[in-house]
Amino acid sequence: MSFGVADVSRETGLSRHTVHYYVARGLLRVKKDSRNGYHRFSDSDVRTLAFVRRAQALGFMLGEIETVLAMSRRHASPCPSVRDIVRRRLWEFHGQLAQLEGTCRLIDAALRRWRRMPDSVPYGKEICRLIESVGTPGLTFEPLEGRASTIQRARRRVRRE
Repeated sequence: MSFGVADVSRETGLSRHTVHYYVARGLLRVKKDSRNGYHRFSDSDVRTLAFVRRAQALGFMLGEIETVLAMSRRHASPCPSVRDIVRRRLWEFHGQLAQLEGTCRLIDAALRRWRRMPDSVPYGKEICRLIESVGTPGLTFEPLEGRASTIQRARRRVRRE
């Protein structure tokens, strides 16, 4: 059976643009209708798109999916590569999760502190007292009040030289 891009889009939940993008990247091996030049998709193409969506749900990037598809098309087992990719992605996700948890703690602490702080209109070089009151782990800022900024000091050095 042969489908048009609208049919495939409806069947897979992917936009037409995305389907065309996947064709352009070579994820699908689509035939063109000789009469009108339109792409014609097969049941196999629809299965491939379902596979792509599953792989993306597992955190695979398109380049990695292309590699898995290429191996499969060559009748080589992609399983060892898939395990390595998933293992690596899992560690990346754990790292991202730890960062998100740290951000949640920072936001929670900021909200608790901000409840006690009155609203204020910025003065001098201040932009927003609430945000500027937050200590960010891993980042250090020198206070702007009463001190020249790093940029201002660098400009003075350049002028002197």
